Amino acid sequence: MSDWSDEFYKMNDTLKSCAIDSVKTVLAKKSTEVKNYLQTATPRKTGGLVESLKRNPIESSGGKVGYKIIFDGYNQKGAAHQMIANALNAGFFVNQFTYIPGSHFMDKAVALLKGMDEEIDKEFEKKVAERTR
Repeated sequence: MSDWSDEFYKMNDTLKSCAIDSVKTVLAKKSTEVKNYLQTATPRKTGGLVESLKRNPIESSGGKVGYKIIFDGYNQKGAAHQMIANALNAGFFVNQFTYIPGSHFMDKAVALLKGMDEEIDKEFEKKVAERTR
């Protein structure tokens, strides 16, 4: 009896390209949604934090695709924007007695990714239907 992976690697090129295109399409859409949400939800009294937000594509030699959304660079005092964003998200102590609670804006942005598998599945079915007519 053959292993399931043998069948997987024999999948025809049309289905392979549909699968890859579906993942790329949904990842691009969802990463844009997350970045747009972060642009509006990031606390404003943080200097250039909102302006430092970047969405960079990732493509590895192994064929993996995705996007990296980061707060890039440093503020005028030399603190990393990503470190500032992490502190604002989770909360931090100003001194021994004063705690600033987090706003969880980054946690809420990650929640936008919920249901991505189902969206990829729908996109895959749509692309297969388009290409196999």
